[in-house]
Amino acid sequence: MKVLLIFINLLFFSTVNAQDIVYIDPDAHLSAKEKEQKKLRLQQHTLKKIGGTFHIYPGFHVITSEPTPFYCHSTSIDYLLGNRDSSVLIGLTLTPRDSADYKRDEKILKKSIENYNPDHEWLANFRADVDSSRYKPVFFSSKKLKKYNADGGVEYKRGCRDFHKGNAKELFLGTYENEKSIILNKKYRGIIEIHYFIRANTIADIDKYIRRAAKMIYYN
Repeated sequence: MKVLLIFINLLFFSTVNAQDIVYIDPDAHLSAKEKEQKKLRLQQHTLKKIGGTFHIYPGFHVITSEPTPFYCHSTSIDYLLGNRDSSVLIGLTLTPRDSADYKRDEKILKKSIENYNPDHEWLANFRADVDSSRYKPVFFSSKKLKKYNADGGVEYKRGCRDFHKGNAKELFLGTYENEKSIILNKKYRGIIEIHYFIRANTIADIDKYIRRAAKMIYYN
């Protein structure tokens, strides 16, 4: 399904002119409290559907007031965490994929992608985002995958393009650089993406958070 989203995004960004895309809040009519409650319900529904368990990192909090816009090829972020001084943000994108999703994707894509395997969707997402020139991707061993109860996983550096301007785009929310990412997959459960952002011109040990990622989120 995400391959289709990537294709649609590419078509969209290739047809708009150089003006910036304006974020329109569909819930502008709701109060701040109502927005927070709606977002919480959606988060819980998505987490339950993917069959995952989520724990907030010690020293971090869930950010509910910020919009979660598109970033590179990613869909919107479901959870956005920040540390005390907001120097580090962690974004979680959850994409549930049950057996019905597999059958639908296979039916749609088998005519255009030869030997398409729905269980390799996470690899397609990874390959669309990865920048191997700056950081060699690290595929997880079976021992590491067991910590997440996942079937597949990789740690990598994202490569992003601002398609409507034709320039490299590294900043998230105009302030944070995407330091590293993790993508996980479990058959008939879905895809979990973990994105680590660091405020530009600051120093933070992102690897220490990556080492503890399996304590933050995993498949049941």
